[in-house]
Amino acid sequence: MGERGGFFQRLDRGTYPAHILEHVTIELQSLCGSEVGFGRARAIDEDAGLYRVIVEYEEEELAKACLLAGREILLAALNGRDYDVPFLGSLPLDIRIREQADSGRPTVVADPDGAVAKAYMAIARKVAVAVAQKAQDYSAKLPSISIQNT
Repeated sequence: MGERGGFFQRLDRGTYPAHILEHVTIELQSLCGSEVGFGRARAIDEDAGLYRVIVEYEEEELAKACLLAGREILLAALNGRDYDVPFLGSLPLDIRIREQADSGRPTVVADPDGAVAKAYMAIARKVAVAVAQKAQDYSAKLPSISIQNT
């Protein structure tokens, strides 16, 4: 519909999962701080249920992660399952977080030993562990390299 609230109007009338996935993906990116809003979902083969979902992005890897997470959230909702999101931590409501970020010196730089920076670091460690546990071996997809002395 191209207007504020248009997506919810479409939900009321009925829409297809690819359209919902488009909006969930955009919203997840927005929650991560990306200023995106464009998306399209178009049928490739309606009879086969194939759709192309296109979303604007600022960071490609973030968009891919949001698309995959959006798919899992949508499947959980369609199948009446919970979507489990691990609690990583919390930050206090502190105006200095915004002020420091806006000044170009985020909290972990401006006050690295402060309570807020320690909370950020604890969350970052949990994220790093989660990413490491999901790591995949991509070496087979890379070309082999041979170094010879001549």
